[in-house]
Amino acid sequence: MKVSTPYHLIEGWLSPTETQSLWLSTQALPWQVEYITMYGKKNRVPRKIIWIADENIHYRYSNQDHAPEPWPNILSELRSRLNKDIGYDFNGVLGNLYEDGHDYMGWHSDDEASINNETPIASISLGASRKFKFRSKLNHSEQHSLELNTGSLLIMPAGSQEYWQHTLPKMLKVSQPRINLTFRVMR
Repeated sequence: MKVSTPYHLIEGWLSPTETQSLWLSTQALPWQVEYITMYGKKNRVPRKIIWIADENIHYRYSNQDHAPEPWPNILSELRSRLNKDIGYDFNGVLGNLYEDGHDYMGWHSDDEASINNETPIASISLGASRKFKFRSKLNHSEQHSLELNTGSLLIMPAGSQEYWQHTLPKMLKVSQPRINLTFRVMR
């Protein structure tokens, strides 16, 4: 069954105080610079990443294996709140750090075999507001566009990755950083 709405957005899910505390704590995480090889050329991925998960929960995408970092207290507490509010047991979170509007994420779906596609993906935004877009895999002209503000929670429901792609496009006028934390249920 096709998922007709690829998201549910909750503005202000985190209070300003919670947002500030989480922003400061995530700055200290061991962010990693990644490189991918495309057409025989090594390219820097236009963002930094971190994979935090339960022990032995690896995440493989773009032909790279990501071993888990342990859960820092603040993200463990956030995971517990999400588990309670959404009703799923998230066991991993992929963090993306966009230094400014030059950093981006191209069109893709989070449809790797290691992700349980019968569960939602919960995405928390911190820092600079950025545009986020969805498009139907069957009809690229069918699109949704929204602004992700700091402290917001974006929920991509179960099954949405099968029918929809999403992107965080470049926004060259944005000079501030943004962090995105995407909580997942991994197999």
